[in-house]
Amino acid sequence: MRVLIDDHPLDVTIEQEETLSEVLAGVSEFLTANGMILTALSVDNDNLELDSLSEWGSRSITGVNEIRLATQPQWELILTHLHLVGGFIHAWREALASGDSAAVTRLAEEQSDLARHLEEHVGLIFTDLPDGALANLFSVTGDATLMANPPAGKRAVLSEMDQLVPLIEQRIAEIQTPERVVATVAGLITSLIPHVQEVSILLQTGKDSDAMSLVVRFTELTEKLFRTLPHLARAHEGFRERYLDGERVPALISSLNERLHELVDAFGAQDSVLIGDLLEYEIVPRIAELIAVLPGDTGP
Repeated sequence: MRVLIDDHPLDVTIEQEETLSEVLAGVSEFLTANGMILTALSVDNDNLELDSLSEWGSRSITGVNEIRLATQPQWELILTHLHLVGGFIHAWREALASGDSAAVTRLAEEQSDLARHLEEHVGLIFTDLPDGALANLFSVTGDATLMANPPAGKRAVLSEMDQLVPLIEQRIAEIQTPERVVATVAGLITSLIPHVQEVSILLQTGKDSDAMSLVVRFTELTEKLFRTLPHLARAHEGFRERYLDGERVPALISSLNERLHELVDAFGAQDSVLIGDLLEYEIVPRIAELIAVLPGDTGP
């Protein structure tokens, strides 16, 4: 039996697999590891609906000659999703701001999936949104009447849209212009380092709010850098070799992630000494080392 991914034969050995779903599960691991998403599937020229796994998944592979899979890079799918959600919010905002109820109704009908499930779509993009975030916006989606005349008032919904749109645009920029984003973020992190190294002093002198603001900003920027590095590796051949094939960058990122989790725990325990030690001796040196190995045209 041949298994082809985008017309390229996949060198696999079918041993324990007996059904199509078992074969697909094994291949999916390979796709995920390579940053790909399955978009289409055919078995001996019989196209199967991916959403109907329950109907054909138990089918035996005995007698099957060929399985063909079509894929798409995960980043392309994410970018498409970002544009769809961002475009929907932008169109809704324009219609709502101008009082064009008919345009809101058309939008809700023509893009009913986004209208009904906007919170889920946004949640896929921003997995760490706090509870209750964008509550006025999400409470009216799916109902054209409420979308045109929100109970909380247009101003409240427009305000939440104005918070969400820049976040979506930032995620799009991370994918489309990673070199520029990484350069900007690396510079911001570098400028924060001297202040972050004084967090323990701020805590010891009762300036907890200032310390927390610094750490939150530093952590957010670090997470943004981590999120953008795979896209930088895709766009920059030299960095891709170091990022994917070398050990230094992945090891730094892994180590930094562990230290950042320890930092969160230390804040929860209000351990100012540990917080200071982690930042000064563990996190700051590693983030400085990571920034130092970025390509020259994206460094601080």
